[in-house]
Amino acid sequence: DEKTFGECPPTPAPTPPPTTVTTPHPTPASCPDSTINVNIVSDTYHSRYISWTLFNKCDGEEVARGGSYDTAGKLYSERICVPDAEYLFMIFGYFKSFDLTYNGDKFGHEVGHGDGGTLDHYQGTFGECPPTPICPDSIVKVVIFFDRYPQETTWTLTNNCDGEEVASGGPYAYSQEYTLFSQRICVPDAEYLFVISDSAGDGICCDNGEGFFYITYNGDKVGQQGKDFGSSDEKTFGECPPTPAPTPPPTTVTTPHPTPASCPDSTINVNIVSDTYHSRYISWTLFNKCDGEEVARGGSYDTAGKLYSERICVPDAEYLFMIFGYFKSFDLTYNGDKFGHEVGHGDGGTLDHYQGTFGECPPTPICPDSIVKVVIFFDRYPQETTWTLTNNCDGEEVASGGPYAYSQEYTLFSQRICVPDAEYLFVISDSAGDGICCDNGEGFFYITYNGDKVGQQGKDFGSSDEKTFGE
Repeated sequence: DEKTFGECPPTPAPTPPPTTVTTPHPTPASCPDSTINVNIVSDTYHSRYISWTLFNKCDGEEVARGGSYDTAGKLYSERICVPDAEYLFMIFGYFKSFDLTYNGDKFGHEVGHGDGGTLDHYQGTFGECPPTPICPDSIVKVVIFFDRYPQETTWTLTNNCDGEEVASGGPYAYSQEYTLFSQRICVPDAEYLFVISDSAGDGICCDNGEGFFYITYNGDKVGQQGKDFGSSDEKTFGECPPTPAPTPPPTTVTTPHPTPASCPDSTINVNIVSDTYHSRYISWTLFNKCDGEEVARGGSYDTAGKLYSERICVPDAEYLFMIFGYFKSFDLTYNGDKFGHEVGHGDGGTLDHYQGTFGECPPTPICPDSIVKVVIFFDRYPQETTWTLTNNCDGEEVASGGPYAYSQEYTLFSQRICVPDAEYLFVISDSAGDGICCDNGEGFFYITYNGDKVGQQGKDFGSSDEKTFGE
């Protein structure tokens, strides 16, 4: 027996070049800081089944969203003014293609299926956060996961020692429903009162979604996590500072990294006091953000309650410092200026962490002839990736990179190279023979020559791939 049903879709007629349709997000004539351009061509059948979202990773806020377009086969363009920051862009649905630029640099380019039969998706990060302010005394962190109605939520933080309001927030945008908000506040040592309020009197749960909030003070969570608090809830923590008693300095133990007597450019000093029980469970890493290279790392100390000091000679640049583990305290100086200071728990019961940036990259050199830009988004194994750039006119290798540090997994690497006008050969290699995707994460690479992208974006290239360009 047999049954026949349905009908074959008609052969789609050739479509004219896409017509630009701008989504209704008001944007000023020029952006004061940075500009993001999103261009999406809807597919043949399912133009409404597209959704994209843009987040600011520095403050966790949603910046913009779009999708559910009305017309098939048209170019939908969005221009968004944003502050200088690091951003996460996510798109999901049925689309023919999209591209994304940040201040003119292309950071995302994907070609979809366009036949309505397969879902496409992409996510990527670009830009960087401005330097994190250094807190000289204490840190309060406010964390809220909103329920369905973030516009009902407000909060205040007050210094009980002098009665001054230190910070406040809300009401929040409706579009922030079911998202995580986090704010870090530098405060002097004191006693504080945190009050959170809900204008509807039903807290941030339960019929409207499982929201929650909590506070940390110098890394310690204050009381229990709250959610079902009716009209308001409050937390009191810290204490008004007494007159400090003098304390003897800790015994200095220097880690065995040889350093010259004086540094020719800049000096970074890292000082860490291990905690009472878990001195070995400390790890820190220092990166040069101008070239993406790891500069130094340390941790796994032998002795509890001692000061471990590290002096590192570095070129003038912007740096990222990250520390994670059990420690009593640490401080960090760059050419004598303190850029990081944290007091941990010291009782071995709670993990502490910190990350911060300091310094600045030297001015970008002016290229008299041409510019090659190498962009790589690493998969799970950046230590497998290497590349070379060769001038085909004289056979000289101009630049090379890799293998990269394991800690650079799922990060974006970019290098700008000044070159004379010539023909060039770029070769990227993967020592494991599986490119920079797919089971190990959606990595990719591309090259630009004087701003023009060379060929298609590459990722699934096996052992190696190459691009030839210029003349």
